Amino acid sequence: TGLCFHPTKYGVEHPNTKINLTKEMTEALHRHGMRAIAYFNLGLDGEMGRKHPDWLQEHEPGKNVVTQDHWANICVFHEYFHEYTMPVLMEMFDNYKIDGLFLDTMNAFGYCCCPKCKADFEQDMKRPMPLPDDKDNPDWNLYGPWQYKRTFDYMQKLRDMIHSKYPDAEIIF
Repeated sequence: TGLCFHPTKYGVEHPNTKINLTKEMTEALHRHGMRAIAYFNLGLDGEMGRKHPDWLQEHEPGKNVVTQDHWANICVFHEYFHEYTMPVLMEMFDNYKIDGLFLDTMNAFGYCCCPKCKADFEQDMKRPMPLPDDKDNPDWNLYGPWQYKRTFDYMQKLRDMIHSKYPDAEIIF
């Protein structure tokens, strides 16, 4: 939920780490002839939600939440991608020689009507985004394919950026 298990310039290190777990696990797996696939929870990040409340997903206009136990859904279409996700992922590849990533997208690509998503929808579709209280809005038929395409494009961009430097990296969503 937003904590790293290694020293990091971009994220927030778990306050109770006693060792660099990412490094130690990767080295141990490699010593035994195994590949090291790191886990990254994409978009479920209480730490970034607290630091950047403007990055939070909104399931209803103006409503977003960061809970006491670090749960917060981040809108991955914000600066989160360039300012946090990619720097942390590349840091793990560069510093710890991981072989790939499992990106847990639990809620990352769910419905979001934050100001950025609303503006993107309006720009792309030339109409207002359908909102949760308007279940009969025919524009819901536009929202699904639109969100699918931007999700696919996001995943492809992430893959391409990693593969440009680490072409053999496994990337699993």
